[in-house]
Amino acid sequence: MQEDRLKPPSDMIMTALKQRRLTLNTSSAILIELYYALEDLGFSGDAIMVKQAEIIAIDNLKFLPFTKETALAAQAIMQAFKVPGLFDAIYAATALNQDPDRTIVSTDEVYEKVAGLKRLDPKALATPF
Repeated sequence: MQEDRLKPPSDMIMTALKQRRLTLNTSSAILIELYYALEDLGFSGDAIMVKQAEIIAIDNLKFLPFTKETALAAQAIMQAFKVPGLFDAIYAATALNQDPDRTIVSTDEVYEKVAGLKRLDPKALATPF
């Protein structure tokens, strides 16, 4: 099995969130994507709800609403910047329209195509912690 190169920085970020040394915004749509990802991995409905509840319980992780404006903006981002995935476009739209810093934490370079959006690699974010 190949080692997950993002696990160490992800663990540091999650620890910083839980210890209230860091606050991040995220789209509520991550709970939908998480559902599908865990279902694909064979998790049961109950196990998925437990994982979602664990994420929701992190106080310094602020969930931004998925709105009708976000849905339309995501479709525009997909077309204008050739962002291939709907969830990627939703996250970009959420960051652009609801995050004051217009920053997204991701290793996915697709976000660099989106005008006005700043991508921050999670490894760089984890470094101060």
